[in-house]
Amino acid sequence: MEYVRVGGRYRLDEKIGAGTFGDVYLAFDIIRKEHVAVKLEPLDTDEPSLEHEYSVYEDLSGTEIAPRIRWFGCESGHDILVMDLHGLSLDELLKRCGGRFSLKTVLSLAEQMLHLLESLHAQDYVHCDIKPANFLLGTPKSPSQLYIADMGLAHRYRDPVTRSHIVCEDNLPPVGTARYASIHSHQGFRQSRRDDLESVAYVLINLLRGSLPWQHSKVDSQIVAKKTTFLTQLRTKIPNEFSVFINYTWSLRYDEDPDYEYLRNLFRDLFIREGYKPEPIYDWEVEEAARRANADSSSSERRSKRMLRRRSGMSVKAARAG
Repeated sequence: MEYVRVGGRYRLDEKIGAGTFGDVYLAFDIIRKEHVAVKLEPLDTDEPSLEHEYSVYEDLSGTEIAPRIRWFGCESGHDILVMDLHGLSLDELLKRCGGRFSLKTVLSLAEQMLHLLESLHAQDYVHCDIKPANFLLGTPKSPSQLYIADMGLAHRYRDPVTRSHIVCEDNLPPVGTARYASIHSHQGFRQSRRDDLESVAYVLINLLRGSLPWQHSKVDSQIVAKKTTFLTQLRTKIPNEFSVFINYTWSLRYDEDPDYEYLRNLFRDLFIREGYKPEPIYDWEVEEAARRANADSSSSERRSKRMLRRRSGMSVKAARAG
């Protein structure tokens, strides 16, 4: 079905994404005169999640964790969620940068990701689907800030009033994207904070190396592949800090409070030892700066050639006049 306007004020312009939940559109707020993002999920979806995602975003309102919600409602057989339009995802940026990021960029992203997860966990939620596509760059006002999106699988890991941790259930279907899912999730345990952190470790290694050794394995074999492949092959090809990070997440108990600052310091210390300077931080910023410099250089060269042609023409005219 083609939509023209939803919520009375959001004009759908073009589809910019799709998933199991439905479609994502670029839309225009005709009142505030700015672009927004709109997610649509058919009401007859087998496992609807958009209303739940909306409720999570509402609980996170006022934080700098996730996109800000503008409107939620039901129209024409769809649940509809309108939110701030953010920049590209890390998955899209990875493709723009040749399939992998530099160590400097990955270390800088690790800092932001760990801050995001600590903030999300402080709001009593775990994400349960950590992957590059679910990390978005910020709005035009904060273009380098990272946000986390797609909260359809998120759940509370503790009671917000009593602060008591949920019970560790088992025999559950795996949740999230298999490539980045924790070993405990593969084994059917309900996810907690340790699982989000383990998934972040896999995301960071993927960003650094461009792939994960087990990503083409069958889902059933990824439990063994993640431990055996990592221990026998991967850890010798990445800085030791990433091995320490993964081993730390594997050692956490189900309800244990993670030491986020310890993990951030692992990567901060490596950043310093490598002698990196804080600016510019990200590969895509360096690439954009180089593109602009080349464009400016080309423009300057064209101006110089035009001036030379004009001067040459003036000299010819002067010679003729003489």
